[in-house]
Amino acid sequence: MQIVYESSTALEAHSVRILLESRGIQSRIDGEHLPSGAGVLPATRLVRVMVDEADYIAASEVIDGWESESRIESKPQKNSGTQMPVVWFLAGTILAAGVMYWNYSSPVTIDGIDYNADGKLDEKWIYKNNRISKTTFDKNLDGKEDQIYYFDNAGIINTGEIDYDFNGSFDTKQEYYKGNIVSEETDLNQNGVVEYRISFKYGLIESVEISDDKTGKIRKRQNYNNGRLVSAEFDSTGDGEFDTAYQYDAFEEIQK
Repeated sequence: MQIVYESSTALEAHSVRILLESRGIQSRIDGEHLPSGAGVLPATRLVRVMVDEADYIAASEVIDGWESESRIESKPQKNSGTQMPVVWFLAGTILAAGVMYWNYSSPVTIDGIDYNADGKLDEKWIYKNNRISKTTFDKNLDGKEDQIYYFDNAGIINTGEIDYDFNGSFDTKQEYYKGNIVSEETDLNQNGVVEYRISFKYGLIESVEISDDKTGKIRKRQNYNNGRLVSAEFDSTGDGEFDTAYQYDAFEEIQK
């Protein structure tokens, strides 16, 4: 693809993209998140509108015409009074709101895979404005969603829900940070008490806590190093205090 327009703001770039698509020219935006994180760098020409090389000339002509009209409209008018700046400010605010709503809310498209050829998608990918928004899975192919994952506006996963026992109710919640899972909590009997909690570091399992499903007290904690079980503590009496400790060898067998 080829750069057809450069801007210092994502809003202006999206306005150009909408203009091009109204003329039947497909485009994409690169670098729209850079201006907000540019830091001490000059935030100019960071956001780029890209088009296919075959559309470059037509897109350039559309943008040239748009810029020419903008320059003409921006010239001072006689007897314009003090109302015009207010009018343009309101118009710009409405346009910005419209662009941002269009950018993050529509259109919605769905794709996926039908593993058992029953006419229903067992794995779905839901997109909003060409960004992945959600994925769903029917793992046991019973027509009900068993796993759902949600993504932010940058297409990065941030949360998940899982129905591990396939009873039609989601019993597990997952949290992600910068694309890596950080925690998973499971309430299998749906009584509001988390019985199984897993913590992760850099996507690797770090610890597992197993709690009493009535009191919520942690009865056992398992500790991992690089994904391998190395130690554990157990509360044999249920008083909230660990009274037994275990160490594990390289085969995850209890060391005598």
